[in-house]
Amino acid sequence: MHAAAIPDELVELSAELEALGGGDTRVGEATVFCRVRPVERASEAPIVTVGSSGSHMLVRDPRTSDTTPAAHAVRRFRISPGGAIGGAAALAAPVGRGATQSDVAASVGREALEWWLAGFNASVIAHGQTGAGKTYSLYGPAAAVYAESVPPDAMGLVPRLLGRVYEAIEAAATSEDGAPRLSLGVSCFEVRHASVVDLLAPEQRGGGGGGGGGGDESGGAGAGAGGGGGGDS
Repeated sequence: MHAAAIPDELVELSAELEALGGGDTRVGEATVFCRVRPVERASEAPIVTVGSSGSHMLVRDPRTSDTTPAAHAVRRFRISPGGAIGGAAALAAPVGRGATQSDVAASVGREALEWWLAGFNASVIAHGQTGAGKTYSLYGPAAAVYAESVPPDAMGLVPRLLGRVYEAIEAAATSEDGAPRLSLGVSCFEVRHASVVDLLAPEQRGGGGGGGGGGDESGGAGAGAGGGGGGDS
């Protein structure tokens, strides 16, 4: 039995797909970042800190008193090397107390956007308990969701990514009939427990209450996933 030669068209297709992906094997890759909401009062000691070497995260049990020895009150979690910003030491940047919205966007959003613009599916999902800061990281301050203008430093990940997407659309060459070669579709869902609500459905736009109000908390995670999934369209 003789092995059949690979058709030339398959060889060409393989080369084209490899070129689209930058010649690497990022298909199916997931990168996880941790951003910790700071304490409300400056006088409070932080619950979560990153060790001086950047290789461990230190988490203090909030139920313990200030006099509890660190050996009993603090747990150490190793930070795995790797990620979009490369290495354990660099990974400490997004979880640092001084990390800005711009820092988060540069670390979390850049790789996903580049991958999406190259023609592959990409998702950015914010996950955490109520009040953890998902909406703030995705959109900015609470008022920013409804404000006509938001200070650039306060903008969250979603408006920053959308701005870059529109820049890419405007920069793309138009087709022969003058129409843009790239088109954008957007879907927005709220995921709360076992319920999924399409926030852009006609019946939701005039209702005011239900879906929109919940979007402040877990809605942020659903919208974040939907925003990334828009790349599928």
